[in-house]
Amino acid sequence: MTKRLIIHVGPHKTGTTAIQKMLFTISRFESPNIVYPFTDQDHQGQHDFATTIYKSDIHGLNALISKIDESQQTCVLSSEEFCYLPLDALNNFRFLLENIDVTVAYYARNCLTTLYPWWQEKVKHGTSQNFLEFIIGCLAQPGSIHLLVPDLMLSNWASAFGKNSIKIYLYDEIPDVAEQFASNLLGISLPSDFPTETNISYNYVKTEMIRFWNSLGARGSDLIQSPQTHGLAEDISECAHAFSKQFSLSYRIPDFAMIEETLLTRWRDQIVGAVEPHLFKLRERSYSYVHPDFWIARSDLAERMRMFACDASSEYGR
Repeated sequence: MTKRLIIHVGPHKTGTTAIQKMLFTISRFESPNIVYPFTDQDHQGQHDFATTIYKSDIHGLNALISKIDESQQTCVLSSEEFCYLPLDALNNFRFLLENIDVTVAYYARNCLTTLYPWWQEKVKHGTSQNFLEFIIGCLAQPGSIHLLVPDLMLSNWASAFGKNSIKIYLYDEIPDVAEQFASNLLGISLPSDFPTETNISYNYVKTEMIRFWNSLGARGSDLIQSPQTHGLAEDISECAHAFSKQFSLSYRIPDFAMIEETLLTRWRDQIVGAVEPHLFKLRERSYSYVHPDFWIARSDLAERMRMFACDASSEYGR
């Protein structure tokens, strides 16, 4: 019997956390339908295994082969870090997967809806770059962010595993990616009350607060979760209105149009539910953000933010 391996490569901001939590949960059922190795309660995606592939760690890779050989169930790997793997590492990985049927699952998201949450994710992880700087950087060098060069990543996986191994799903058309993954790729129907959580998302004012704290060297993503920030956030929201700006993205931008055109031209047969002439229905999207001059104009609120970070640091230091 041919063994089956499904490799979910993300990318970021396409419901990967929900998919990984679902996979971890069902793999712990009494009679699981899948093997989901190298995970635990605190590590529900195989991000460390991506490093194993990158280093071509034979011991670690053989551990996966053993897991597959021990079971008749489908084996699943899932990590956004798989997006970054170079072709030579993928070729070495593929060489060890003899007589194993491999499916590579990728979720294509409209870049107009991807960039803002990706900037928010970077802010949550410590960047102090404001939204306008981030967007200008993306437009100036679209190749610098992996979310804007899906063809390069897909080409690497296709070179190693064959183009027919790749299945591309349109994230924006899927109401629940965890349920869709279970149904379409695993043949499993999740219970109607199955929890499919996603990462925390903040509004643009709270995201700006996190970014400002990051610029002070504090951990903004930790501070924003404190109940004591509620009143401060309300005051900032009320005063930031005059400094709220809009930035619009559309497929009139040539680089964005090229991303969509390339996906349709080169990957049409691998895209589930592809509709021409446009792959993505949404053609323009505007985002709100707080202009950084706000903190200069409202130095009183900036000082309150600084004091809050100092007080929190003193409390944690006790």
